[in-house]
Amino acid sequence: AQTTDPGGEFRPGEVLTADQVEGLLVATGDGIIKVEEIQREGGKRMNTSSFLRGFPLKPGLLFGDGLP
Repeated sequence: AQTTDPGGEFRPGEVLTADQVEGLLVATGDGIIKVEEIQREGGKRMNTSSFLRGFPLKPGLLFGDGLP
């Protein structure tokens, strides 16, 4: 994952973008990370682009709140 400057008020774990152009950006307590690989519980690790094709996420969702 890569980190960037948040430039706003976000909740840690909040999905900021989740698309094929910008990728998956998630807020943390220290900034924003760009997730490059992801693994669902019990699943295989995959690149974010592949994950988002099968499991589209919407901005504003929080990891840990019933995300796929």
